[in-house]
Amino acid sequence: IAQCLVGSEMCIRDSYYTSIDYGAFWKCTSLKIVILNKNITVIDQRAFQDCTSMESCYIKATIPPALGTWAFDNNPCKIYVPHESVATYKAATNWNLYASQIYGYDF
Repeated sequence: IAQCLVGSEMCIRDSYYTSIDYGAFWKCTSLKIVILNKNITVIDQRAFQDCTSMESCYIKATIPPALGTWAFDNNPCKIYVPHESVATYKAATNWNLYASQIYGYDF
C-alpha cells in the first residue's frame, strides 16, 4: 500500500489505490486520522484492528468497500462516509458490526 503520512494522519491518494491490505495498520497506535479515496473497493482483514488511538476514518467511496473481518475491531474511531451512503454502509456485510461508529459527512 502506498500512503502519505503527515504526523499521525494517513491519506490514500484520490485516484490511484483501491485497497488496504491485510493487517496494513494493525496495532498502529499512533494513527489518528485516515482519509480513504473514492476508489477504495477493499479494506482487508485486520486493516485497522487495534488502532486504539484512531479518532476518525473518512471514506469517500459511495459504495461500501468489501470489508474483511476484524477490520475495525478494538478501534474507537468514527467512520465518516458520504451522507447518501450511511444506510448502505450500516447494512453492508461486516460494516453492520460498526454501524454505531458510522456517520454521514459532506465531502
